[in-house]
Amino acid sequence: KIPWLAFLLVFGGIAVWAFLVERVGLFPASVALIVLASLARRPLNPVQIATTAVVGSLVSALVFIYGFGLPLKILVW
Repeated sequence: KIPWLAFLLVFGGIAVWAFLVERVGLFPASVALIVLASLARRPLNPVQIATTAVVGSLVSALVFIYGFGLPLKILVW
């Protein structure tokens, strides 16, 4: 049996990230990706999801913007 909801949430999160990254910045796009992908896992733990989203997004900004020097903005106003 294929877990369709998990499949849609994970790949939907990737699609949302691709749509948002240039519009709102790397940090909020990564938060959206992590939150959507985390909803695929049961049971849900909101504190764990929020912590993972914030820490993961900060690490991604450090690695991709400062480490690799990619021309992305952390936050677009």
